Amino acid sequence: MKNKSNQNGFVTEEQRVIIMEAQLHKMQKELEIKKKARELHRYEIWEASDGRWATYFPDSSAKKGRRLVKRKSEYDLCKAVCNLYETGKAVPAVPTVADCCRAFNKKKLDNGKITEATYQRLERALKQHMSFQDFGNGLITAISEDDVILYLKAAGAGKRLTGARFSELKTMLTGGFRWAREKGLTNIRIEDALINLGKEDLVLKKPLKLPEEEVYSVEDEAKMKEYLASHHDLVNDAILALWMTGCRKCDICALHKEDVDLEKGEIYIRRTLSEIAPGEDDSVKRPRKETDVPKTRAGIRKIPIPSDWVLFWQKCLTYNPAGVYVFGHGDTWLPPETIDSRLRSINEKLELAHLSAHKIRKTVYTEMADAGVDETFLNSMFGHVDATTGENFYHFDRRTAESRQRLVDAIPALKYPV
Repeated sequence: MKNKSNQNGFVTEEQRVIIMEAQLHKMQKELEIKKKARELHRYEIWEASDGRWATYFPDSSAKKGRRLVKRKSEYDLCKAVCNLYETGKAVPAVPTVADCCRAFNKKKLDNGKITEATYQRLERALKQHMSFQDFGNGLITAISEDDVILYLKAAGAGKRLTGARFSELKTMLTGGFRWAREKGLTNIRIEDALINLGKEDLVLKKPLKLPEEEVYSVEDEAKMKEYLASHHDLVNDAILALWMTGCRKCDICALHKEDVDLEKGEIYIRRTLSEIAPGEDDSVKRPRKETDVPKTRAGIRKIPIPSDWVLFWQKCLTYNPAGVYVFGHGDTWLPPETIDSRLRSINEKLELAHLSAHKIRKTVYTEMADAGVDETFLNSMFGHVDATTGENFYHFDRRTAESRQRLVDAIPALKYPV
């Protein structure tokens, strides 16, 4: 027989079951975390004399190469241990394939060969690649060259990946297994495994992107700019700044007032906003932090300000009088997500194609390339390391159907024979 309803201050049998199931789920999760921590960690986890739980964390700066860490409960400590390995700050005694790839990327980050933003992008890609067929969870010592070949064949089949994504996967595995060889954990070379991978084994996806999906049309650009110019506020002007600079949204949001030099007529791009790795700083609500290095080394650049945009930038510099950011409030930057949200709203209001902030960047590049601006200047302004990036991925044909028609009509060789 059920108890009285909750309205009378009693817990019903149904509610009691739900509570018990939630408690059991919590206990099961805690047990899994404790088990996983002990499997990953090479140091003992014990209850100290003060009632707290303790273990050692690897620390190259410490005299013995380790430091003592304590937490109030066994679960809290085991959770910290798991986080240590998940973020790549430590490697298990017998690491998985994913651990090795992550350690290789972390080594490149520590050596300054890649930026924090690139590391976070690689971390996201690593999780996606390694989850396929659960390959990433395989212990590196148990993986054979045949296992690698079978995985690569499966990953490259069925049009799962584009050529760029498959190349990204090969690079990750090459680095991860190289790191493992240096540690004496394997003798497999991904380069050798790839030799046994024939072209007939790969069925990659070929991305078909129409120009209207990648850049704004001339008409849509005019409508948006007209709207922004007649509806000034901090967010709209941040979007207008994207149209002038061709910057990434995170570069604009991280722009300091001191980096806008109206006397010299240039904007100094030397900061960006990068995603924070899980567990790196639990006190930060927004998963981003400002870094002094943009996405790539070439991202540190100066962008000239056209003379008719000077008054616009003068106005922008008044938005945040007491703060450091051009587009922000006090010492808080404008969240990039706010730009995305406003852009969706404007596109919907004006009945334009729903394109992202990055499509503005591609549109600006296309306009400048069509205007005959040389590639050296374009690569410098857009911060491209590879000189072919702009032409291969940013330059699109924005001509309308009517203008294409006029173009072919003017070619004598295409006239109908009479």
